[in-house]
Amino acid sequence: MPHNFFRRLLIGAATALPLVLTQNALAQDKTADPVIAVVEGKEIHKSDFTAAYNSLPPRMRQQGIDTLYPHVLELLIQQMLIIKKGREANLANDPEIKQQIARMEDRLIHDTYLSRKVQERLNDDVLHAEYEKILVEHPPAEEIHARHILVETETKAREVIELLGQGQDFADLAKRYSKGPSAQNGGDLGYFGRGKMVQEFEDAAFALKPNTYTSEPVQTRYGWHVILVEDKRTGKAPTFEEMRPRLTQLVAQSMAYEISHDIVKKAKIKRFDLRGNEIDAPDTPLPLLTGQQ
Repeated sequence: MPHNFFRRLLIGAATALPLVLTQNALAQDKTADPVIAVVEGKEIHKSDFTAAYNSLPPRMRQQGIDTLYPHVLELLIQQMLIIKKGREANLANDPEIKQQIARMEDRLIHDTYLSRKVQERLNDDVLHAEYEKILVEHPPAEEIHARHILVETETKAREVIELLGQGQDFADLAKRYSKGPSAQNGGDLGYFGRGKMVQEFEDAAFALKPNTYTSEPVQTRYGWHVILVEDKRTGKAPTFEEMRPRLTQLVAQSMAYEISHDIVKKAKIKRFDLRGNEIDAPDTPLPLLTGQQ
């Protein structure tokens, strides 16, 4: 196995380290969670392997459990032995370790406090209100059902328009003349909204009334188009249940923001710049910084 692959594997499996230490003590049913190694009297269980395996990047997991199992198992064994050596060296009482643990504890307390306060406020009534607000602010957009005939020259496009004027069927002409991938379907593009097609095509198509076609050829980077609009409709809004995960995320973020700034607003705080000079609080609350920004 290539060295850099093994290195990435080590980094990924390392994220499951806490589970190796905690699940051993909890494992009661050895049939459901069998032992896969005994390292100087301490057991590693199947659940430890599963946690480490699941922490690996998806692309790495594509190699399969059977391929990765021996490598992950060796990493778990190494981790357990290194932890044992570290404890024997009294690293549990090392000031640097204690400082890092304190920081992790502070982060967990911060996140858990906010999470629980948000959960106290979060309910379906709040989510429904946000859903209705989004529907008002972002109503479903107009969609059209269109067909097109794509040809290489303006002259050919004008010939097609002339044939349409003689009463020939648009779908038949598309099958006969169009070079686009929709030709076999009579040029049918289905329903689409704005932003789905190149600008020149979109502008011409949305300007048409239902059951009318472009009287002049429309040029895009793909060639020359003759466009027929068969129908116009208002797009369908996503249902509340379809939106629930996104609504929950949006509302939870907003609540966390409000809770955080309310706590700050009520606290006695002195602020200083990097040179030690006292500064005023921001005129307006600043947005929260997250790892996703």
